[in-house]
Parts: sequence; C-alpha cells; structure tokens
Amino acid sequence: MEAQSPEPARVRNFSIVSLSGHRCSKSTVTALRDEVCKSAVRGETDVYSKDARLPISPSGIKDNLNSVSKEPVHPVNEEVSFALDTGCHGNSICSFSLALAKGQQHAKGEGEGHQDGHLMVNLISCLGHYAFPNAAAAIRVTDAILMVLDGDEYISPPLFSNTVQIAVREACKPVIFLDRFDEILFTQIESLQPENLYQAYSQTIDATNVIIRECPGGRLDLDLQVDPRQETVLFGSAAAKWGFSITKFADLYAAELGVERDELTKHLWGDYYFDPFNKTWTSKGSSDIQSLQRAFNQFILEPIFKIHSAVVAAAADPRPLTSILARFNIKLTTEDQPKQGRELFNAIMRVWLPIGEALKNVVGRMPSPLEAQRYRTASLYSGPLEDEPGMGMAKCDPEAPLVIYVPHMIPIKASRDKLFLFGRIFSGKISPGQKVRIHGPGRRHGAETALYVKPVGDILTIATGRSNIVKPVIEASAGNLVFLSNLDGFLQRSGTISTSQQTHNIRDMYFCSRPTVQYDIQVKDPEKLPGLVSALNSLCKTELSLESSTTPSGQNSISGPDTSQIEVSLKALRDLSNDPLIVNGPYSTHQETVASESSKIALSKSPNRFNRFYVSAQPLDEDFRFAIEAGIISPLQEFKSRAAMIRRDYAWEEEDARKIWAFGPNCTGPNIVVDQTKATSFLSDIRDSFVSGFQWASHEGPLAGEPMCGVRFNIMDVTLFSDAIHRGAGQIIPTARRVTFASMLLSKPRLMELNCLVQVQTSEEHVAEVRKTIEQGGGALCDTDFQCRNLSSNIWRNPVIQAYMSNMATVRLETVLQQNVELSQHVSVQSVKAGWQEVGNGDPLDETSEAGNILLTLRKRKGLSPTIDINNYLDKL
Repeated sequence: MEAQSPEPARVRNFSIVSLSGHRCSKSTVTALRDEVCKSAVRGETDVYSKDARLPISPSGIKDNLNSVSKEPVHPVNEEVSFALDTGCHGNSICSFSLALAKGQQHAKGEGEGHQDGHLMVNLISCLGHYAFPNAAAAIRVTDAILMVLDGDEYISPPLFSNTVQIAVREACKPVIFLDRFDEILFTQIESLQPENLYQAYSQTIDATNVIIRECPGGRLDLDLQVDPRQETVLFGSAAAKWGFSITKFADLYAAELGVERDELTKHLWGDYYFDPFNKTWTSKGSSDIQSLQRAFNQFILEPIFKIHSAVVAAAADPRPLTSILARFNIKLTTEDQPKQGRELFNAIMRVWLPIGEALKNVVGRMPSPLEAQRYRTASLYSGPLEDEPGMGMAKCDPEAPLVIYVPHMIPIKASRDKLFLFGRIFSGKISPGQKVRIHGPGRRHGAETALYVKPVGDILTIATGRSNIVKPVIEASAGNLVFLSNLDGFLQRSGTISTSQQTHNIRDMYFCSRPTVQYDIQVKDPEKLPGLVSALNSLCKTELSLESSTTPSGQNSISGPDTSQIEVSLKALRDLSNDPLIVNGPYSTHQETVASESSKIALSKSPNRFNRFYVSAQPLDEDFRFAIEAGIISPLQEFKSRAAMIRRDYAWEEEDARKIWAFGPNCTGPNIVVDQTKATSFLSDIRDSFVSGFQWASHEGPLAGEPMCGVRFNIMDVTLFSDAIHRGAGQIIPTARRVTFASMLLSKPRLMELNCLVQVQTSEEHVAEVRKTIEQGGGALCDTDFQCRNLSSNIWRNPVIQAYMSNMATVRLETVLQQNVELSQHVSVQSVKAGWQEVGNGDPLDETSEAGNILLTLRKRKGLSPTIDINNYLDKL
C-alpha cells in the first residue's frame, strides 16, 4: 500500500475530448492518449511511473450490483481490477510520471515542487460524443482540456460550442489539436497553397476564440483564448502519430539563426514576414525589392510541403527525398524505407515531428492544481471565497478542511463495494476510515437535509502497470484524483464531500445535453422487476447522460440524449438481466409549461384538513429561464447578491427576489417557488416539506408525468394548524404537490416537445431526394441551403440542407436515410437543439383538439388515466 499521493505542484490533470460532430473519431483520441503515455518514465520506483486505464461505463455493474459493503474495508493490500469494457461512450484514465527537459520545467514559477523535473499526470480521455455529460465530468476534475478538431472542415458553431462552453464555464484551460494534416496534403495536391492552409487554420482558431469570448457565464477576468504562440494550438495527424507546435520550429531555427527562441516564436504566427535583404521582421507582405512570404508559411509549412513533394516524386526520382532526409537528419527504419506515398510521408513525419514530444511539451505548460485552483475556485465554489474551505480550495492546501467533488460513480469489477465514488480533492487530506460529510446536489448551506456523515472505506488512486488496476493508499491529498468506497449509497450521482460544517456545495456541473429520447422497458418475468429497477438506478449513477423513471402504473423508462447512447445502455441492461427485456421505443421526451397566469388562486387542503395552501402559477420570463439553465442564476448563490442581480437584470420586485424558496426539478431546474405571503405563522417550519412536494411535482407534471419547464409558482397565503404534530411532512408534502398541480392546470397548461435544427450534407445529385425525404418526414425546410467550404483550398464542397424538425422526426429521418442503400453512402446528418415548441394545436385538456389527442396517446402509453380531473387537486373553501 502506498503511503500518500504527490504534492499539488507535481500534479497535472487534463482531459482529451473527441469532437465527433466532425470527422475526428474515437481512434484519434485513443492515439493521442497512447502517444502521451509513451512519454512516461518507466522502470522507476515512482508509484506513478506507468499507465493504467479506467473505463467508465455501464459494464462492470453486474459483478457489484448486489454486494454492498456496510463497513469500511481498510487497509487492503490487494490490487483491485477495473471493469475492462469501456462501451461506446466510456471515459478512460491514465496515470504516469513525465520527465521534463530543463526548458519545460518550473512553468510559471512552480518549480519548487518538482526540482527533479518529474510530473505526475492524470489523463482522462473522453471517447464518447462531445455533448455527453461524461465530458463535463472529465472537465470538472481536470485543469486543462485538449480538444481534437478537423483543421480543414466546416465548423457548425452550435455543435462545436458545447464542449468549449463547458470548459470556459469551468475555467478549464483549452488546447486545440488541428488534426488530419496528412489528408489535407494528399487529397488537395493541385489546389493547396501554404497561404490557403494558414487561412484555414487561422479561421478555425478565430472561431474557437469567438466562442470562448462570447460564452454565457464566462469569466471576464480570465483569458482562456487559444494562441499558437502560447503552445495552446497543435497541428498534425493524430492517427499517423505526428504533430508539432510552432515552438518546435522556433527551437530548430533559434539554434541555426542564433536568435532568442521566445523572440522567434512570437513571429511565427500572424501577420509577420521576414525580409532577408534587410534582415528584419515586418508586418507588411512586401519589401522595396520583392514580395515576402508569411513567416508561418516560410519557416513551417514550406519544409513540410517540400517533404510531401519529394515523397510524391520519389518513385520517379528519389534523390530530392534522400537529400531532404540527410539535411534534417531523418533516419527511417528498415521497415519504413520501402513504403511509398502517404505511408512514407507519415513515417518520415513521425521520426521528424513525433506527436509524443509535442504533447509532452504541452503537458509541461499546463497548470498544476496549485496554480489552477487560484482562479478556478471562484467558478466552482458556491460559498464565500473568504471562508476557511474557500481559501483552502484557492490555495490547494492539504492542511485545510477536506473538500472533494464527485462528478459521478464508477463500477469496478470484482470489488466488494457496489460502486466507487470518483472525485477530485480540492483541499485537505483523506484517509481510510475518516468520517466525512456527504452533501447531496442542491443542498442549502446549513440544512440537515441531503446531508450524511459516514466513514470512508478504501482510498484508491490510479496505479502502476498496464493491467487496468488501482491501488489503495493510506492517504490522498489536495490536487489528486481518488476513488472512495463505502459511500455510494448516500449520493444519487454527484455531490460534495467535506469535513467542515462551514463548507458550501461545489456548484453542480453544467450539461449542454439533456435527455430527449425515451425507451420503455419491461421484463417478461415480474419476479425480475426489482432487479431491473436496481440495475436502472445503478446504471444512471455511472452514466450521467441517462435518467430512469417509473410511472404510478409501474412502467419503467430510460431516457438519454440520443438513441445510440441508450442502445449501448440497453445492451448493458440485457447483460445484467437473466430474463429477456421487452423494449418499446424510441419516444420523444416532453416538457410541461403554462401559457398564462392562473385564472384564480388554487386552494388545496392537507389530508387532515387542518392546513391550507393558496398558490398561483404564471409563465417564467424566457430570459430568466435561460439564466437558470445556463447556471447564471442558481440556488447555490448567496441569496442577497442573487436577489440584487435579479432585481437589476430582470426587473423583479426586491421582496420577491429575496424570497425564492426553491428551484426544480432536481433543485436546479427552470421552475421556481416564490413566497409572497405576509406575516404567516409557522411558515419556516414547513418550508422544507413544501419544497419536497414542489420537487416531486416539477419532476412529474400533471399532464403526462413529464418535467415542468418555465413555471413560476407564487405562494399567496398559508393557513397552518398551531400544533406541530398536525403539520408534519406527511401532511405538507402531498398537499404541496396537489396545489402545484392545481395552480398549473388553472394556467392554460401546455405540452412541449424538442425542436431540432437538422443539417444534412449530401452530393449535388441527391439534394432533391434528401429534401423530399425531409418534407415527407414533417420537416420545415429553411429558405436556402448552403455549401460547406473546404477552407484550405477555398473550394466549395457538397451542399448542406437545413430544416427544422421535431425530435422524433429527426430520429426517424436518420433511420430512413441509413436504410436507403443509395443515399446512406452520400449523406451526413447532424442535429442541434433549437428549443422547445408546443405539441399540436389547441388545448391539451380538450380531447377533441390535436394537442389533446397527442396527450391522450402519451397518457395511455404511460398507464395513466385518460382524463385529468382538476378536482383531484383543487379544493373548495
């Protein structure tokens, strides 16, 4: 068992995210991960000297589902194996020691912690879709993110901005890798010029920086923009395992020209030109004698283009290639020498510009937890930055009170515990058997609800070797990633762990994607139903993109951001079950809202008739709802500062702004409760119970048991019995739910479904057929199509057809296009959330209307009563 984890100055936590909306695939991210891991120090006594991968996936639950350890199991001297199946959307974690050269050490004055030049690196590679919440979980516990982009492809801002926005909101420093350099060279030989390629890269970098600057919820005091001169932009080919930053060429030319490396670096990007006649740098593209070439093109692209030209001509005349290889001292192996064309080019580039070296340099410049938490704490911690836990987080202080954030849980094969909590220590230390405070998400500071005090079981960290293992440690300290046992029963998914009563919650993660597709699940043997429910609950703890629900009739459902994610999870469920599953779907998820203020104030009485609630409902302002969903307004803010912002930015009355009781569902959703009562006795005694009833109601609305969205509930008056025994939770919670339903049904309730902007890229000859297919599927075509421009060659590629479609129509369109043998080879479909729209025409409470028929079908599918009787919720005075 290892004694402890390394000090914060020696740690680097970063993630690699695949933007699969482009042509960058999982294999690209895997190649980058493997190459950076090859830089690890091997054969040393350092505990972090080799790599180990941690799959985060639905798989592995089966071995742990029914084996819950009730007591700590420490110390454990055995190695614990991980589940090996990553699934299609899993993450993987590597940990290794990295030896830096002298020029790479002590970045930004942080050398005191690692004079030996060794860093302990934790790398999380996100192999799933960039919009999946697993990427948000990885970004939360890391301080930098490497995003893989196609450097020559059209970027659709709504698609690409998801990952960038998450990183900016989390104050996680971005680095971009502009991929597929080799494909650009070999597919555009005739049209490609160095200046075209520079402009393509420049446009991609500028587009990234625009998203960073305009990100809602971003920090004005923090510069997160990417710049090749700051080594936050890499170029190359991940699949071919070569790449570079401009500092690599600055090193090469600095020694040759006898100039300062840093001085040369700043001139190798942007509008800088070298005048050979006057031996000076200029910002003009011409001198008195001749036109000048951009420095990036002249000193970086030209040598690569020359190697490419020599490789292409090598079959006819190998002498130019031989001369270039000798000049650059590039020695090919006997295996690479017979290669030709693209394979030979990539072999040469791997020797000359190995991607592992470029990644190693970038990692050396990434912030340590000691540096990163100085500016990240303001974005993450919901409490005052001046309190003891806040200051401890900002300093990454191992001696401060313990603060850990757990983004999700992980199944571990052959473990005695059901699930391990995976988290980042922001301050303090933790050891086996230590008692900790477990905060549920959305918990109000000082409240005893959603708070548990329990001892930790084993503490594990990523360990040595290549066999996907972790090892227990006696102690882990600030800045490190850990796995905790014996606590999974006290968190729903994510949350904060602390040791101090002063500690406020760390803010909940921001997700760009929400569940929009649903499947109904049944088991053939009713006796297997408890096992299915347990499996669904465990699955949703490990997969943040999934949600499970059970209707009052007993219908179990699972929902996620798209069909591919759910299909992977259904496969895991089938593996867990000994009985075949009956799966129906996919269906679209819906939301419930209101179109007007309540026609009258709703009254509901408690079961004992001694307590009365008077509540009205009204639509929430669109900008206010967006601010809640974007995290600009949250329940974790200090209420006085939040009230001042709401009064200033949204023109609320000050008293209303200060008396927001709750957000829902899940304590963070876009629905609120406002206390508008005057001098009501015992109100504070029943607040938590009323909020619980509201959370229940907002999670499953009165129309079809779907979540509410954009509704404000005003508590106008409350009459409570003086004896506390008659106003307990059993009396208040169901009454709060009933009055919430009643007030909503009096406010013209509406059912909404997701609307998507669909972009279909296809060839010219198939445009008419694709447009016809979209129209037949109920899509509303945009007025004009556009063509996707190949940036480096300035050539217009295949046209892109745009249309607005409902969520389920989008799913059906993708299925139809995939099943069409002729079309499937010539189309690429992307879709982005474009907002919510009302379902059908008319009042959903009117069974004769289109909206009413849709609601009736939905209620029958869920096993609910065909009719909605408001008298079940509304009482008379």
